[in-house]
Amino acid sequence: MRFAFTEEQEAMQKATRAFLATAASSKEVRRASDTPRGWDEAAYAKAAGELGWAMLPFAEADGGLGLSWLEVGVVMEEIGRALFPSPYFSSVCLAGSALAALGDETARARWLAPLATGEATGALAWGPADSWRAEATTVTFREVDGGWRLDGEVPFAPGDADATTLLVAARGAGGEIGVFVVGDGDGVARAARPTLDVTQRFFSLSLRGARVPVDARLGGPGDAGPLLDRALAGAMAMLACRQIGAAEACLDAAVEYAKTRHQFGKPIGSFQAIKHQLADVLVSVELARSAAYEAAFLASRPGDELHESAWTAKALASAALSHAAGQSIQVHGGVGFTWEVDVHLYFKHAQQTEALLGAPWALREAYAARMGMGA
Repeated sequence: MRFAFTEEQEAMQKATRAFLATAASSKEVRRASDTPRGWDEAAYAKAAGELGWAMLPFAEADGGLGLSWLEVGVVMEEIGRALFPSPYFSSVCLAGSALAALGDETARARWLAPLATGEATGALAWGPADSWRAEATTVTFREVDGGWRLDGEVPFAPGDADATTLLVAARGAGGEIGVFVVGDGDGVARAARPTLDVTQRFFSLSLRGARVPVDARLGGPGDAGPLLDRALAGAMAMLACRQIGAAEACLDAAVEYAKTRHQFGKPIGSFQAIKHQLADVLVSVELARSAAYEAAFLASRPGDELHESAWTAKALASAALSHAAGQSIQVHGGVGFTWEVDVHLYFKHAQQTEALLGAPWALREAYAARMGMGA
């Protein structure tokens, strides 16, 4: 079976890459990353609204375009290639996905539609950043007069500390999972967290007796865990696509440098050792790409195959990006570690995303356990 983009997907990829060539040039990435929010609000508004990035996977009734997560994967790959600083992943792939899965018509109109048009930004806090299951939540909830009370700490959540729409997963006394939309009231504290990767933002969340109204709970009184788990698996697939884009950018930079850097009167790319290094990177990137797009395809289809596919994609993509970034620095030599060369930004991105939504070793263990091969 041969996988290929449709003409429409190819056109979207070209348009996305053309936009990011300007909006996410090396100069713009560094400038935007150095602002208080860490991203250019005007650039994101154009990408999310005018170009329709945020609308892609959501139903037309919710303000979306009614396409699929595969198209989101195409955009995510280009975002990774350019290291475009934006709240796209947290808004669309995490908060938006959870709202689409759990919100009723009223909730989607109130909270999802603004995310789909780019008018609002979103974030989802559920537990340790390296977890990919709703059951890992470090927040509890209980019913009180007129609503719900939330207590707990999420020390490291992906997204903007000032996100307009904040979703929080919490555990009830019976073990069931609930997902709540939380505002900035008493008992709610958010703070930006410094990170190694300047192109991503994370925040901490403290909930101490925070009160939310009855209608702030998404999905009704039942256990929201399975639906949230699927949303997290879909986000994992999208993260893998972004990692593939970043890995390919590292490979392209290394190849270009190897063509122009001379030693002993020859381009270093003509040396067998360099050729083998870059060939190994190419193989790992292409293998991970196949897995990432299989997971992106399954994210919009019913069935349980998404979980194993997303675990595989994320494990392979994390390894491919770490390998590509490390080898690109090696090919660049000493200059690869300098601030002026972009390779170090990708290396830091690789380290930051490796554990997000599951480190490769943990995902492999989960897959083995699912297949009955656990210890």
